[in-house]
Amino acid sequence: MIVQQSGINGSLQKGCYLLIGQRLYQILVLAGYGCKESIYFSMQADPVDYGEWKTGIQTTGTLSAINGFLGKVAQAAAGGISGLLLSWGAYDADAVHQTANALTAIKMMYIYIPALLIICSIITMSFYHLDKEFPQIQKELGLSLIHI
Repeated sequence: MIVQQSGINGSLQKGCYLLIGQRLYQILVLAGYGCKESIYFSMQADPVDYGEWKTGIQTTGTLSAINGFLGKVAQAAAGGISGLLLSWGAYDADAVHQTANALTAIKMMYIYIPALLIICSIITMSFYHLDKEFPQIQKELGLSLIHI
């Protein structure tokens, strides 16, 4: 049985299973990423209404400007951290095989750091209770769901 599967047909079969598994994993990851991005941008209006409710000042433009600025800062930091990690790992673009440190640096960039940041996001979002207060805020501000 093992000898039969070690031939070309067995290798093709294992390769097909691996490819299907990778594609299913990618679909799940991308679906989760799409949900995260959608929620992030849709949640930006809630703090504006909350701020107006608490202070009487509407800060839509300020929030958008700060959000855009922080996004650019985060992109710059991510690029810098990636460069530092690749430098630390002695990554060589021309090498056929990378060193153990280079592979660790790559894993840190694509697995460990994103996982840590997702955990931090989950913890931060556990303190987000504005969605429970939002109906009352809307009522007091005189807003309807149609205008949001």
